[in-house]
Amino acid sequence: MELSQAQFRLSKWLDSLKNPPQNDSVTAPADISTPVSSVDRARIEKDSAGLEREIADLSVQTQKQIDLAQHLERIKTTWFVLGFMCILGGIVIATIGFIIWWRQPENER
Repeated sequence: MELSQAQFRLSKWLDSLKNPPQNDSVTAPADISTPVSSVDRARIEKDSAGLEREIADLSVQTQKQIDLAQHLERIKTTWFVLGFMCILGGIVIATIGFIIWWRQPENER
């Protein structure tokens, strides 16, 4: 969820850069060819680097969580199979023991 929220914030931030909010005041439109000031450019690069770093960190954390979940699932499966084999083995041994006991003559039981 954190990763998707960070990606959503990045996309909103990029949309706001592409489509700046329109002012209702009557002003002359800025000349498109005017260069972006160095302060604005530095802020934009800092913001984008921060968001990209946050997304990268969250991606790494997400991958770690996925790996841990897969490991947990393998452990659960292994213990389930081992437990099932032990129960089945116990039933087989008990059945064989009962059959051997039942086949003995009555005076030897």
